[in-house]
Amino acid sequence: MAFNFDFSVFENNPQYLIEASQTDGTLIISPTDDRGFFVDLSENDESSLFGTLDIRILKDMPPVLVLTLEYRGLDWVNTDYVIATPRKTRYTFEVTHNREKQTCASYVLERYTIFLTTQSIRFLNDIVNISDPREINLDVSFRLTGNQIIDGNLTFCIKDLKNLLDDYTASGALNNDFLSFYEKYPCKIRVN
Repeated sequence: MAFNFDFSVFENNPQYLIEASQTDGTLIISPTDDRGFFVDLSENDESSLFGTLDIRILKDMPPVLVLTLEYRGLDWVNTDYVIATPRKTRYTFEVTHNREKQTCASYVLERYTIFLTTQSIRFLNDIVNISDPREINLDVSFRLTGNQIIDGNLTFCIKDLKNLLDDYTASGALNNDFLSFYEKYPCKIRVN
């Protein structure tokens, strides 16, 4: 199956690392600078959330931006939804079917994979578009909901996020049909 994607945007570009997954052959394009964003759970020192943002090319699927979050804490959240609110728009990502769990030392780990399609990529565009050009980072409030509620902030490096979005758009990836992702990984968007 052929998809719109100009690989040359990322090829031989020092801003990106391109590698194939050893398990399923998925091609992963990630920024070489990991300052893209990080998450701060300042209200609870016993837990933390880390994240990455990359582009994945899966078998028989269009190239897609993927937000991967990993929660580490003392108790399971059993997260059903990740909710992010950049200013006035609330994005609710259901993660029930794409959640991994494991234990590590005295902590529990939950990993959530969020596929950002033409609909849900608005979340990242909102972050870039609502920020003041003089700002380096932008904090976005977020919530994990499940057995418990965890609140905190996602801090995005605006310049790095804008570069990734611009390159993803220039590659033509947004011209693909993401229907299979909509059905498998729903995103509810609500304007407050």
